[in-house]
Formats: sequence, structure tokens, C-alpha cells
Amino acid sequence: MCLLLSNFGDNVKYRVNAPCWCGSGIKFKKCHRGRESAAPITHWELDKETIKVLKPSLCVVPSELHGECSGKIVNAHTISKSANLKKLAVDGHVYGFRPMIQTLGKNNGQFVAEKIGVNRASTFTGFCSHHDKKIFGEIEDEPMLFTDSQCFKLGYRTVGREHYLKKNQLGLQAMFRTADRGKNFAAQLEIQEFASDFFTGVTAGASDSTYHKGLYDAILLSGDYSIVKKCVLVFRRIPTVMCSGGIFPEFDFQGKVLQRLLPGGPRVGAICFNVVATEAGGAVVFSWLDIPENKVSAMLVDSLLKVPVTQITNALIRFFFEHCENTFMAPEWWEALAKPVKDALALRMTRGGSPLHERFSTCLTNDGFEYDEWGFVETIR
Repeated sequence: MCLLLSNFGDNVKYRVNAPCWCGSGIKFKKCHRGRESAAPITHWELDKETIKVLKPSLCVVPSELHGECSGKIVNAHTISKSANLKKLAVDGHVYGFRPMIQTLGKNNGQFVAEKIGVNRASTFTGFCSHHDKKIFGEIEDEPMLFTDSQCFKLGYRTVGREHYLKKNQLGLQAMFRTADRGKNFAAQLEIQEFASDFFTGVTAGASDSTYHKGLYDAILLSGDYSIVKKCVLVFRRIPTVMCSGGIFPEFDFQGKVLQRLLPGGPRVGAICFNVVATEAGGAVVFSWLDIPENKVSAMLVDSLLKVPVTQITNALIRFFFEHCENTFMAPEWWEALAKPVKDALALRMTRGGSPLHERFSTCLTNDGFEYDEWGFVETIR
């Protein structure tokens, strides 16, 4: 696209019945002809459409279980409200980041932490009431003993949410393709190139997510957790940062390359992580499946355990902010941080939220900031 159009100016002329230069497959006259004169799309419209596309109400359990669905889709918390978020909250609120386009526009493209009610934090409409209770009751209503079953259920909820989001992101293509309304040709070209690159990555991510979700579905149906691996880091204090996420890890905590995320490349490994409160303090639970692709997951955890004990909390906080937008903070902790420390964490969240951000191998290595100390006790494997 760039080579064909690089010498065209704002008054580019294009055959009206030819396929549009943007790659939509639609004729130019029905696609980008006159686009510069169209009414610009507003941040509010973009946010409204994003929410509509990314938050459909459906139950993501295996198809074999759909006959059991209650029909009522719940706002499921990926981080337990009663067991975890309420222990961080002040006046029913925690701090978190909402990557809305309107908010980014007001803050020069930067993510800014804001107070969020615990009823709204970490929710998604991806399970019906029956399966939310049936599958996750043992991690919501029972003591956290870090059994293989509990660690799997934590991972399954995370994998369900990640698959739900990645698959739904594909539905944003139409919106992205019209985001250049009212822009000059140079801006149209830039936006369309961004969209093409973005959805190439989204398509690859959705494919890998579907593969891993299928493996987790099979385990859920069988009830055999022998393939589940875990590493639980136990702390004396309740963590001041809680999150639930799943990633395809690229680099370890010493800066070593684990795998490359390349469209069309080999199948990539995945790992889940959850922060939970316990009766004695808190824990960070890493879980993954014992399959060849996931050797990188074990390598990531092993590299974390090489971090000096006094720096493990800092390493985990760097990891959470670098990789997980589903992260929430205790107000008393966040408000007490010095501005340079807050800015460093917000920058990590902003970079991690950019679909085209290229991570550096040193992203998880010591950045010199002291974020917190939760008091590491032991590792359970």
C-alpha cells in the first residue's frame, strides 16, 4: 500500500470502481472516496462501539456444557470481589486503569490511574450464573489451599477472559477502518496502516488463544489436572497490587529471550498469573500446562526465582504493570507513591496497552524503583 501511494498527495486520484487502496476489498467509490469530507468519528463514538463489540454477553464454557447454561450472564469478577478486591478497597474503591479512547485523548495518550468501584473492577460478561458458580465456587467460597484443581480454576477463568477479549477484538475491524473519517490522505494512510498491522497481530493472538483455550476446555471436561503445573509465591502481607492475566511470555526476569511472537510463526507458549489474598497474607499463583510449547512458562518462573528475595515484590509489580491491564491497586499504597514511581508504573501500563508496542528484552529487569515489600515466605510447586 505504501509503495503504490507514497507519491500521492491529499488530492489523490483513484479509479472509482477499483478495489480501495486500504485493502477493505470494497470499491473505492464505496469506501474511501470523499472520506476526507466525512464527519469525523468522535472519541465518544469510538468508546461506545468498543464497549459494544468487546463486551457481548455469552458463556465461554466448552460447547459440550452449553446445554447446562442458566441463560443469565453475570458480570463475572476475574479477581474475586469479596476475597480479594474488598481487602484492597477504601470506601468500596480501588485504583485501576481504564484504557478508553476518550480518556487517552484527555491525557495525551497516557494511561492514568483512577478510582474504580469494586463492583465494576475486573468484570467481564463471559460466564452464565450457573457455570460461574459451578466452576469457580471452590476458589470463591472455599479456603485457598493451592490444590491442583484450584490453581487450574484460577487459570481457566483467566484463559476464558483472554480468549473472550482476543476473539472479540476481531470485531473492531469495521470501526478501525472508519476511524479516519474527516482526515486528510496522509492521516488516512497512517490510520489504515496501523489497522492492518494491529489486526495482523490480533488475528495471530486470537489463533493462539483459541488453541490454548481448547486445551483448558478438555481438562475442565475430563477433571484430570495432572497436566497442570503451578508455582505459588507466598507472602506475609496482603499484596497491594492484585491482578489476573494470561500472556505469551517474550522475555524473562534477567532479560533473556523466551520466544518471539511472530504472525505465522510457530505456536507460542502461555502462562496464567493471579494474585490472591489468604488468611495469612497473600500469594501470587503462576499456572500453565505441561506441553512442549509451555517450556517457556517454566523458564519464566525459574528466572523469577533467581531474583533476590528482597526484590521479588518489585519484580512482580514490574511484571504486572508491564503485562496486565486487569490490575488494581490499594488506594493507600498508590496515593503514597512518589510521582516518579507512579509515572514509571503508568508508563509501563501505557506501553503494554499499545497494540504495536515492541517490548525490549530488559522490560522485566530491575529498573531501580522500590515499589513495595510484601514479605516473601516460601514457594509451593
